[in-house]
Amino acid sequence: MKFNTGIEADKEGIRLGHFYGAHLRTELDAQAAGWTPYEIQSENYLTHAQNSQIKTIYLVSGNEEDAIRFRESAMEMGMQVATRDELLSEEGYEMDMQEMEVLSWDQKECVDYEVLLRARAMGGSHESTFAWNVALRRHVVDGQGVWVPVVDLGVERRDVEDEGEGGEVNEDDQSPNEEGNAEGEEDTPNEATSNTLQNSFQDSLSTIYGPGDEGMSIKVGMWP
Repeated sequence: MKFNTGIEADKEGIRLGHFYGAHLRTELDAQAAGWTPYEIQSENYLTHAQNSQIKTIYLVSGNEEDAIRFRESAMEMGMQVATRDELLSEEGYEMDMQEMEVLSWDQKECVDYEVLLRARAMGGSHESTFAWNVALRRHVVDGQGVWVPVVDLGVERRDVEDEGEGGEVNEDDQSPNEEGNAEGEEDTPNEATSNTLQNSFQDSLSTIYGPGDEGMSIKVGMWP
């Protein structure tokens, strides 16, 4: 195969050293909501992959233009980028491609979700509940099968309130479910200009980039 992802469909678990998983969330609805822009997301993920010494990136993105830009930047840094469609377009996967093409958008996202779970390292942006879900499910592996509490990895809610910053996620402030947006994915507060290489969450397997006080309700409520 052209891309050495090391994925075996019948096996679960992290594929050590094989590929980096990048969730590039820059579709039109994300742009309209003021989420972290392409320039910052791409820098975060490419730097993370490079520092992790991983040469292959599995890219999840519904923005074709930004996917092309991301690929070009990765090539300049000596890395290659693979997507779901590219992998299934390889010889011998014709039937799999046909089955995938009839899936709904959300079902296709489930395919990406399963692949990202197996990445050696993974990066996402703090506004995306999809990225958070992947990272926190992988966190069980980071704890060797035991759930390690994550609320102490960011700023505690009471500390944020004392400082007069941040605030709870506004559940009514959701982006429209346009094509390219995973069903039910919520909009969380954004401070795009301060997201470069800052971490809302980080363990040995995944990083969610954004202000340190973001995602508190997700950290304590999504898993386990």
